[in-house]
Amino acid sequence: MTIQSINLGLYPNDGTGDDLRTAFVKVNSNFTSIYTQLTNLNGQNLGLGAGIFLNDVAGVMSFKSITGSNGITVTSTGTTVNVAAPNPQLSVVSQDVNPSLGGNLNLNGYNIYGSGDVRTTVWGLDIRVLSNQLQTILTTGFGDQGTFTNPLGNVYDLGSF
Repeated sequence: MTIQSINLGLYPNDGTGDDLRTAFVKVNSNFTSIYTQLTNLNGQNLGLGAGIFLNDVAGVMSFKSITGSNGITVTSTGTTVNVAAPNPQLSVVSQDVNPSLGGNLNLNGYNIYGSGDVRTTVWGLDIRVLSNQLQTILTTGFGDQGTFTNPLGNVYDLGSF
């Protein structure tokens, strides 16, 4: 419904404007129109992802809060809500040229595959050298096994193979 304007006339009491009854009929009609439009307000979530519209109770719309955790920050402006990770590459390990762990790596029953090389040491011994020595022992039972140094004395724990 379009808003009904009250004819005020050219100047007070000139007889050309709306009479009092007609003016208040228009006022009531305008308020009824506004009230009807406000009580019919509702909301819906568009597109994919989590919806933020919660419900509409007696013309009061409620929305879910957007929060962040684990370093995720949420900021807002007058027209936008921004959700950002502290480092977008944290979720793309293959793009990190120097990845490192902040704690123990749990393989969760999976294996690590690749054509690269494992470079680490156990008690100062390069495990690649240890692997070659163990292969010689397992395949021939002979050969020069080199010298193992152990900071713990005569206790050697090479794990399970």
